[in-house]
Amino acid sequence: MLDETKAELISEIKIRAWNIDKKKMHFPEDDDWNITIRNGKIIAFEIPKEENAEAGRLIPLMNIGLCDKNQKDVYDGDIYKTADDEIGLVSFCSDSGHGCWKVSKPFGKGAWVEIGFLYWDRGEIIGNIWENENLLEL
Repeated sequence: MLDETKAELISEIKIRAWNIDKKKMHFPEDDDWNITIRNGKIIAFEIPKEENAEAGRLIPLMNIGLCDKNQKDVYDGDIYKTADDEIGLVSFCSDSGHGCWKVSKPFGKGAWVEIGFLYWDRGEIIGNIWENENLLEL
């Protein structure tokens, strides 16, 4: 049985998806679709039949389990503005052998540099890579 301290660290798994063909963000709670996750991997999307024919190609985007200063959920692919006004892209990193979430900003042509240690609750989400890519321009 989990003690209260550990139980507070466990968050609900939330996923949204970017529809490549429709150029639209889908949220399960809005569109009434289900996601099946097994062993930490997404294995199936269940989309209502009326939407299924037009579903297109979906890119699943995981919530990182944290909120910004406005209590807005932070997702993979979000564009984050730090308290020091640095702007970067939220992404998953497994380079070190264990997973973590990071924010990186463009640095020259095709290069990215990681923004240092973050207090997620002091910065804010200002968009996402699919709808607001211009926010990451040098």
